[in-house]
Amino acid sequence: SNKQKIKQELELALNEKNILLQEVNHRVKNNLQLMYSLLGMQKRRINSPVLEETIVAMQNRIQSMAFMHDQLYVSGEDEMVDFESYVLELINHIRNIYIKDSVNVDFTFDIQIKSLVFDKAILLGLILNEIITNAYKYAFKPHCEGVLIVNIYVDMSNKTIVPVRDNGPGFSIEQSPKGLGMKIINTLVNQLDGKLNIQSKAGVLYTIEFKA
Repeated sequence: SNKQKIKQELELALNEKNILLQEVNHRVKNNLQLMYSLLGMQKRRINSPVLEETIVAMQNRIQSMAFMHDQLYVSGEDEMVDFESYVLELINHIRNIYIKDSVNVDFTFDIQIKSLVFDKAILLGLILNEIITNAYKYAFKPHCEGVLIVNIYVDMSNKTIVPVRDNGPGFSIEQSPKGLGMKIINTLVNQLDGKLNIQSKAGVLYTIEFKA
């Protein structure tokens, strides 16, 4: 019948759209990995700890976006990200970079949102990348027990709340609101149309809130 024919054509079009999306996603991820590798080649040719640290930071941001593409799927009209799996990947990646500093970090995370729309996920992912990297660089000292707690939940007014806490000494000069890391975090929170609250008593507590 005519209805069945239209239904089959719509299913075929949707299938083709999903295949195309996967192909684009795959290419974007490959390009991000290529950028990561090119920066790695550059890093091996320089002899400056400051420049090396800058390149590692850029690599981390690129890798953070590449991981996002691993967790991308289509749900209804939206491109969604499996955010719990993403946070696990991100934490393990940063942990492996700083493992040589012999810092033992106890990670606790409770992620109550299972998925997030891609546009919001990429911003929140980059924010978490900056915060977790900052914790490794400034909060956790060699041969000490570090603690990092990441929570993500939705409150009664349907806002997504993301508290991230470390047990470091509180803000250092590099982490101050004038530092590049904090500028990047503030810029990304603004792009999320979110709010950022920072408390620095026993360690640093960042709380991000935004409408998902």
